[in-house]
Amino acid sequence: MSGADSPEEHILTLTELGLSTTQAKIYLALVKTKSQTAQAISTLSTVSRPDVYRVLNQLQDLGLVEKIIAKPEEFQAIPIEEGVSILLQRRIKKTRELQNRGFKLMQSVAQKLDGSDVAEDGGRREFVFIPSKSSAYARSERLLGGIKESIYFVGLTKSMSAWLEQYSKEMEAALSRGVDCRMILPASPANKKFWAPFEKMRKHPNFKVRSILTVPIAGFSIWDKKELLITTASAEAPFDAATLWSNNRGMIELCADYFECLWQKSKVIRITE
Repeated sequence: MSGADSPEEHILTLTELGLSTTQAKIYLALVKTKSQTAQAISTLSTVSRPDVYRVLNQLQDLGLVEKIIAKPEEFQAIPIEEGVSILLQRRIKKTRELQNRGFKLMQSVAQKLDGSDVAEDGGRREFVFIPSKSSAYARSERLLGGIKESIYFVGLTKSMSAWLEQYSKEMEAALSRGVDCRMILPASPANKKFWAPFEKMRKHPNFKVRSILTVPIAGFSIWDKKELLITTASAEAPFDAATLWSNNRGMIELCADYFECLWQKSKVIRITE
């Protein structure tokens, strides 16, 4: 029997759908047989009889098990497809509730920390180390939501394509607000699918992409000339390696000057070719 078809794997699947291990054992024992007494269920599931009665009540409350009026009384499970559907719906509902609670938590913390992340005078939090890609993505999403004037990128084509694909709606909104977006990329990849996110943005005249002959040693992005994200990622994603956030004026101006030098040497990319 393969791992995916083993009883242990079936129990694991049901526990991941929200049942306890004991609930999963009893439901599986019933769903694979006809109606059974509590004693028979205990034998089939290897769960003690006192626990069987307690768990059967729980499974009835979940709508997964039905009681048959008989002497002795018996129990039967609803079909597996119906049971899995019920558990999936409960899981979806729980996920939505967690999303709402998480959103409220973010709002609450953001209100308490409002203004503490970036000081207007640049005197605090000049450098923040961001160790993971997911955290860097989250930081870039926040920056994108609040951008007002300009975003400048230097990065790898494949990685910038992946980032732009994920945040296409947010980028479109920023461009619609009149935000100036300029991107500098190395030589284009042969696979044209990487150009799809860029092509989608070309309808906005304030979205410009140019290419350079060399591959940048490090990618970076400048946000409203007030904040900077810089990474040493060398392939596949904009934030593969650790990322550094900074509002240090000197570093931002240095990167901005470097960007302008690259921009002057870059060439317009004809994406449709």
